[in-house]
Amino acid sequence: MKGIIYRALPCLFLLLPLAAEQYYLAEGDYRINVPVRWELYDSTNLSEISFIADDQSTILQVSWFDGNQFDDVNDMYRYFAEGIGAEKLDQSLFPYLDWQALLTDVSFESGGNAFRGWFLFLEGENFDYQVIVFSPAGDYERTFPYILSCLDSFSPGEEARRNPGVISRLFYSRDNAVYEKKTDYLEGKALIYDYDPFELEASQIVIEREAPLLTNFMKSTPESALAWDRYYKLIYRDNYSRLDPVYEALKPHLEGRGDREKAEILLAWLQGFEYGSSGTFSDLLSPLSSMVRDVGDCDSLALSYLILLEHFGIDGILLVSQEYAHAMAGVAVDRGGFTFTYNGKAYLVAEMTKKVDMGMIAQGMTDPAKWQPISFSE
Repeated sequence: MKGIIYRALPCLFLLLPLAAEQYYLAEGDYRINVPVRWELYDSTNLSEISFIADDQSTILQVSWFDGNQFDDVNDMYRYFAEGIGAEKLDQSLFPYLDWQALLTDVSFESGGNAFRGWFLFLEGENFDYQVIVFSPAGDYERTFPYILSCLDSFSPGEEARRNPGVISRLFYSRDNAVYEKKTDYLEGKALIYDYDPFELEASQIVIEREAPLLTNFMKSTPESALAWDRYYKLIYRDNYSRLDPVYEALKPHLEGRGDREKAEILLAWLQGFEYGSSGTFSDLLSPLSSMVRDVGDCDSLALSYLILLEHFGIDGILLVSQEYAHAMAGVAVDRGGFTFTYNGKAYLVAEMTKKVDMGMIAQGMTDPAKWQPISFSE
């Protein structure tokens, strides 16, 4: 962005809400963020709802049960398998937050047709869940990324909203963590926190899995906006708790400061990171990787910034633009500058990759119609 002029204007621009297909079922206390173009297929019985892909190739079904109905996840699997004559090809048994989890690779037949998919069983104290995603056996390899994406977007209960999904936790468990120390500096004071190198890999896997699903949504359309909304929300959720150690290291240095000052200090700190990306298909470093490596581009740093702001109780939104090929953060703090209004609230722009004050925006990037707001709050 060499040569671009930044300016601060005491004006408001309106951004319209646009969100991905994220469903919340209060009765079963869970959320699911389905891929774009998938439709609600059957919600006759709210204890068992299903979705279908736009090409009719893949079915997602979510069921919930009273926590006393099953003894354990194996009991849940037996109950399910007997009903459809399923053959278990592989399985993984592991803890997920407060649940006992069983993930199975299953094949079965129905109506003379062969199907294959991954089925998740979670057994807990108050609720048990069964999440199944399957497709015709001949389509399994093609639909496999969507199967993983659907399972990882399932969020049972409140705690899971800000923790990695089940698939991400399957590939990496903190129970086997080997921590290394990282030292950063904020206003000349040392920030020391632990991180696990394997967790860096786990956070990047989610991004590389999800990025190819965006290839059908590269043109700027309402559908593409929904796809990018879902993409960033999955990354945000996956990285939120991974940045807990960074927050704990920052907290003593920012105690007693107001929200605006905290936001300004964090912004200046992140603006000092080296510019860089992953160099992979996604070309996006995970927020955790950005923190550990002191490297990032506009969207990885904006995501990192917003996660840390939320830890400090400060509201913010992600601002992305396909037309400008850029991303910024919007922060709900009181200070003069260029502000977008979203859902009735003013958000001051925060440029992540140039050392400019909050509220400054590039001269040629002020058209609100070319910015998409993404909120990570409910």
